[in-house]
Parts: sequence; structure tokens; C-alpha cells
Amino acid sequence: MPTINEDDLPIKLDSYDRAILNELEINSRISFQQLGKKVRLARDTAAYRVKKLEALGVIDKYTIKTNYEFLGFQEYIVLFQLYETESQELQGFYDFLINQDKAVEITAYTDKWDLRVVFHTHDVHELDELLSEINNNYYHVISDQEIMAKAGAFRFRKDAVNYDFDDKDKEIINILFKNSRESLINIAKQVNMSSDAIMNRLRKYKDTLVFTTDINYNKAGLHYYTILLRMKKFTKKEEAKLSELIVENKSFLKAIKVIGNWNIILSVLAKDAREFHLLIQKLRSVFSQNIRDFDTLIAYKEIKNQKGFH
Repeated sequence: MPTINEDDLPIKLDSYDRAILNELEINSRISFQQLGKKVRLARDTAAYRVKKLEALGVIDKYTIKTNYEFLGFQEYIVLFQLYETESQELQGFYDFLINQDKAVEITAYTDKWDLRVVFHTHDVHELDELLSEINNNYYHVISDQEIMAKAGAFRFRKDAVNYDFDDKDKEIINILFKNSRESLINIAKQVNMSSDAIMNRLRKYKDTLVFTTDINYNKAGLHYYTILLRMKKFTKKEEAKLSELIVENKSFLKAIKVIGNWNIILSVLAKDAREFHLLIQKLRSVFSQNIRDFDTLIAYKEIKNQKGFH
């Protein structure tokens, strides 16, 4: 997910900067030569702009995305509503989540729900044990919670293919999680393999991993919203409509299908309330009378985003 921090002041970007960010989000390992061709700039100019975006903090990190189901995990999203209580008690809860390996993403919101936490567990029993521990120890902090299980995604840029990761794969992938633009030579040195062997492994990963870039959209003058949708029906036809909407409109970052009180969780970028309102109108027009209910949340700050094998 993108880096979120509403305390960051926006930086003015032009159309070339936005085009560069889009290409790096699609493929973070793209060469400066290829990047220049795609955005219609000279190689050195494209490289200079990338370095500038890195220095300004707009580009937060080069990393990779994968389907964690292939690594033996199930994904659960839990929304927490917290009491207005002593800061020390709240900090204790935050510290527990930050230090909990199974909590891979923590995002603070400014609406009804205070926290969105993504958990990766091997099964629902492991999740139940973890939530029981949380509720038993932090009942005086948590006033309400909502649990959803991920059932599918609508913006994993490729159809992921199962691949049997060995120990060397895990070493390579953890390096790429930290920096997906790391050179073949440096990866080879770290894992004690040849550059050709690394290249062959990267080719095997191409249908399982996505090389991408974490972008600080707040510095780019955008705000990150979450839309929760409850549908009257959600057939294959509605799924196709949603996929088409995300592909055609870059403000809709991604959507995941969930099992729980809601059917869909949408991630959306907008520069202001008016633009967000127009996106909601677009969503309503596409699905007409099929939306039973919806809720909107604005993300304030990303607290944790843990990537890699854990």
C-alpha cells in the first residue's frame, strides 16, 4: 500500500513526475532508458527526476508485492474503534501490534474506526487465538471491532502462479522487499550465487511477484480513502465492472473482496473532498441501485507496513 502521513506537506508535481511515478509503480525494476522512452524524456532527465522524487520523499521505497496465500497465509482485516483513554494504555496497545509479526499493516484513520490492521495467519484458529489475546489484554482500550476475511483481489497486476519457494528464494525475495531495484550483482553477493542464477530465479518469479514502488501520496498532494461497500448482489458481471473501473480510473488504487459485514474494500486517492465526492458518484453510477450501503474512511497515518517472509 502507499505510504500515508497527513502531516507531510504536499509537493508540486508536474505531468512528467506523475507519469514517472505511475511507471515505477507498475514496474520498479524498469531501466532509466526504458522509463525515459515511456514518459518521453531523455534517459538522464528521467534518472534525474527519479533521484529528485527520492530526495523529496515522494518515492518512499522500492519493493515487491505477492499473493501471501502462496506463502501459506490467510489475510484478515480488522477495524478497531478505541476508547478515549490514557495515552499510556493506548501506547501499550500500539506497541503490542507493532511488535506482533502477524500484524503486517497498521493504518490510523480519522473516522468512526481508529485503526485498520491487516493480519496474516495460517488459519482462522490462529487468528482467533491472537484476537482473544488482544481482547483479553486490551478490553479497556477497544470499544468495538469488525473482522473481515480477504476472499479475492481486483488489482494484482498479473494472474499469480503458485511457485515453490526454497530458502535461497526467500533470501532473494527478502532483499527485493527492502529494495526491488537492487542490482543483480549485489543480490548475487548477498546470497552467494551467480548473477545469471539470480536472473533465472527472477524470471521464475515474474508471474508470482510484482515489482512496485511505495509512493508517499500525501507529499504528492493526494489523500488516501477507504470505501466499504455492501452490495445487494455481486455476480461475475459486477466483478468485471469493478475490475474495469479500477483499470480505467487510476484514482481507484485497488479493491479486495471480503467475507464479513462488507463485501468490498476499495482504496481510493483524491486531492480533496470535491474530487472524492465525484469518485463516489462515479462508483454509484457504475453500480446503479446495487449498492445496499457504504461507509467512507480517510487514512491519517501508516503506522506499520511489514513486508517479507515472517
